[in-house]
Amino acid sequence: MAERMVWRNRAASASGVEPVISVDGPLICESGLTMDRVFIASGNATGTMAPTAPEVLFVQSGELKLNWARGEVMLGQGDTITVPVGLSRELSSETGCHLYRVSR
Repeated sequence: MAERMVWRNRAASASGVEPVISVDGPLICESGLTMDRVFIASGNATGTMAPTAPEVLFVQSGELKLNWARGEVMLGQGDTITVPVGLSRELSSETGCHLYRVSR
């Protein structure tokens, strides 16, 4: 049973990454779990990144393209993908996309 409940309701930022759970976010998780709300505007991309920990991406709205050296995958609203450590990848969206990124 939970000992406490924490609630945070905040409007999404116009673009970029907004910490939700992290040492810099409004909620802190003692186990080291982090969650960011990410917005990619229409026609934009994140640039190439390689995660240093496994991460899970959940598309809340819009469409997301994940590109890596061996291919690409298109994700839509409600889709989830796990990205392994060290996979050099880029996220982009032609329509605009809100997603959540969870890692440790």
